[in-house]
Amino acid sequence: MPCSCRMPRRETRRRNTKSGWDSGRGTAPDAGAAAQCFLAAAEQNHALAQHAIATYYEEGKGVAQDLAQAALCYNQAAVQGNAKAARNLGNLFLEGKGVTR
Repeated sequence: MPCSCRMPRRETRRRNTKSGWDSGRGTAPDAGAAAQCFLAAAEQNHALAQHAIATYYEEGKGVAQDLAQAALCYNQAAVQGNAKAARNLGNLFLEGKGVTR
């Protein structure tokens, strides 16, 4: 199923996809649509999208909660230099959530 991730024109100009689908700026909030778009971008190795979809997996927002998948996505983003993803992955290890200690 192809993902239609087009943002309203105002959000496209700002280049802030997360604020559009996630918070409803310019459109109704739709965590499921945001998750689909982040997942599509994450599969293309986009570090910010990998971090975003990891957060969704961790919180169960727009997708079923899956802490192991969250850890995997955080790791992929962290390897690309995303510091927030590295911190969040460290927190999962610290708390023993979704990872083996």
